[in-house]
Amino acid sequence: MILHKRRYAVAWGPALVALVVAAVGYNGIRRAGDFGSAAQRSADIRSVLATIMLGLDDADTGQRGFILTGDSAYLAPFKHGQQNVPSSLASLASLMRADRADAADADSLHSLAVAKFAELTNTIHLRAEYGSAAAIEVVASGLGKALMDQSRRIVVRLSSREDARLILLLARQENERRVARFVLFFGIGLTVLLGLWANARIIREAEMLRITVRERDAANVTLKKQAVNLEVANDELTRSTNSLQEQAVELEQQTEEAQALTEELELTNDELARANEELEERSRIALLAEETARSASKAKSDFLAMMSHEIRTPINAVVGYSELLALGLSGPLSPDQSVQIERIQHSTRHLLQLVNEILDLAKIESGTLRVDAGHGLIGTTVDAAINLVRTQANAKHIVLSDRCDGTREVSYSGDQDRVRQIVLNLLSNAVKFTHSGGIVVVDARVTCWPDAEFRSEEGADSCVALTVADSGIGIEPKHFVRIFEPFTQIETDGRNPYTREQSGTGLGLPISRQLASLMGGALTVESSVGIGSRFTLWLPLSKPQDAASVRGPVVESRV
Repeated sequence: MILHKRRYAVAWGPALVALVVAAVGYNGIRRAGDFGSAAQRSADIRSVLATIMLGLDDADTGQRGFILTGDSAYLAPFKHGQQNVPSSLASLASLMRADRADAADADSLHSLAVAKFAELTNTIHLRAEYGSAAAIEVVASGLGKALMDQSRRIVVRLSSREDARLILLLARQENERRVARFVLFFGIGLTVLLGLWANARIIREAEMLRITVRERDAANVTLKKQAVNLEVANDELTRSTNSLQEQAVELEQQTEEAQALTEELELTNDELARANEELEERSRIALLAEETARSASKAKSDFLAMMSHEIRTPINAVVGYSELLALGLSGPLSPDQSVQIERIQHSTRHLLQLVNEILDLAKIESGTLRVDAGHGLIGTTVDAAINLVRTQANAKHIVLSDRCDGTREVSYSGDQDRVRQIVLNLLSNAVKFTHSGGIVVVDARVTCWPDAEFRSEEGADSCVALTVADSGIGIEPKHFVRIFEPFTQIETDGRNPYTREQSGTGLGLPISRQLASLMGGALTVESSVGIGSRFTLWLPLSKPQDAASVRGPVVESRV
């Protein structure tokens, strides 16, 4: 045992010393890298601080130049600082988050910078709107100078901390280098000494090993003779053992077969029990989820209906008072006030339309939406809808073409207000998604139902087809189903050409299709990308009127 321990010491002693030296060297290299990262962080912080102060100074310089001259060219440094300072503040916050004091100063500097840019923006606005006197009065208050002084004090404080940290890091780095050099030289010398000692020990151990081998060879000869005698006895014992083993193997096979059958039965029973438990649990979860979904849907529909009713009352008041102001009943308005009142009216009408759409959707989902069983004239409905979108079309230089001359007196069966709502929605979408200078065409005809499933009554083969066609951006056929889903916005190649650049909630088409269905009709679409879209509202003819007596030919529909 002592000999083995000596051999291990000879073999592993120099290797362990070399390993310790390598570990110390690697630790020194790693710590040097850590020091380098810390030094780079300090340099980055000082660079970010300099960038922030430079951006604030540039913004301040641009403000003063603009206030003094009124020339917008002096605002270039202000805009440059306004663009660069926020990103520099974000970088500073990321670098400072490891230290609580630094993070607090970084937050304070961020707040001061925001306040400074707010002050600069305010004075620039005052100079542009009311002249230099109003802006100089704000500058003379000293707020901007106080903000800059506080910002400089924080920057100086942060820079001083980073300088102190850098000096401490450099001192620690130099100390680590001294320790690493000492350990390296000491380890090399110790490794050389251990190598010489190990070489002498190996030579001595080799001589002792040769003597031991000669003694072991003599003992092996004696052992071989004894082994021959044992082999003869073993042969007889082996034959007896083989006979017993064959019998044991047969018994083990029978036992294994019985155990296998038992395990299969137990496994089958366990699987059946687990399957039954899973089915019961899934059934319970499904029932609970279905009940929860019904309750949530009802609560959502009730909430939307209640809130839509409550919101419409103040919106109608805003619309009414803005119209009174626009009429000059409270006194004449300046041109700017007239423009502002017009914007208020446009915004409130748009908001009222959104509230009405949400209310209709809530009624549809709760199954409480109703339509009147009446009738209306094609001409009256189309004229009312066109008049409401004419201003929007004129603003985009879009031509509105009414081609319903042959069917203006045709009477359809349905709620006249809801039909006008559908046509107005189709016209608004057509104008919205048609480029400036395009065309939107409204056409109506008496024709056959496009499909038997659309037919409202048995034997009613004729219907009214009111079509709104445009020369807009068009829709891909794969999106025809999705555009009739609530709140759907179609994406194409990472962009949304249908809604992202346009206002709206995505409720108009789903509500229009539901209304058409409630009135016994349908709403269909045809479209090609880059060519335009064609939406058709199918409605039943009024019962008193015979389709053969209506002016205009009866033609086959194309869907």
